[in-house]
Amino acid sequence: SAVADTESLEGRNIEQLGKKKGDPRIRISEADIQAKADEFAKSINGRDLVKENGAERGIRVLDALAASGLRSIRYWKEVPGVKEVIINDLTEAAVEQAKENVAFNGLSKVLIDDSDTDGATGIRVQQGDATHVMYVSRRPPGLREYTYPQSFQRDQFDVIDLDPYGSSAPFNDGAVQAVVNGGMLAVTCTDMAALGGSHPETCYGRYGSMPITRGKCAGR
Repeated sequence: SAVADTESLEGRNIEQLGKKKGDPRIRISEADIQAKADEFAKSINGRDLVKENGAERGIRVLDALAASGLRSIRYWKEVPGVKEVIINDLTEAAVEQAKENVAFNGLSKVLIDDSDTDGATGIRVQQGDATHVMYVSRRPPGLREYTYPQSFQRDQFDVIDLDPYGSSAPFNDGAVQAVVNGGMLAVTCTDMAALGGSHPETCYGRYGSMPITRGKCAGR
């Protein structure tokens, strides 16, 4: 067709122009692009990086209110460079469900039991109070010597994920202290009625601030 012929002619013209010195319109084959992508992917293989560099490398993630642990499993399976994921929840039923989900996803071999020390590589499933877990994890990692109070602490986390039912206010202080300097604190609240402006008094009581409604977030 005329369209196909035009596209073919345009392609040949660009390819010929690309042979001229200094012309930026150089055609790159899909095979070359894929080869470069594979080379880049290999260079950032986080799991191999952790294996090669040992305990000093790798991301430690705390899913403090993990429930069934599905997001924790995604951290392990999808994020390069994750060394340890802690699946924590207060309820026994959630912890048992998380263990089942870990097994269902074929990750039983990377489960860390209670006898393993902090910093082990794998997934740790534990039952605990989120605020307590974070308050006892305030020691900067990599210290060669500990003060007496630090000897009772555990290392801070690179990533802390908070996803409570309702407000995150009870957990914010502990989370800020338990995440490393330069780390990531991910907070999701099912508390939009207060944060969105429908209940400004509740927002002030929980967060000590007043919501400013603009655009689509109008408290409706």
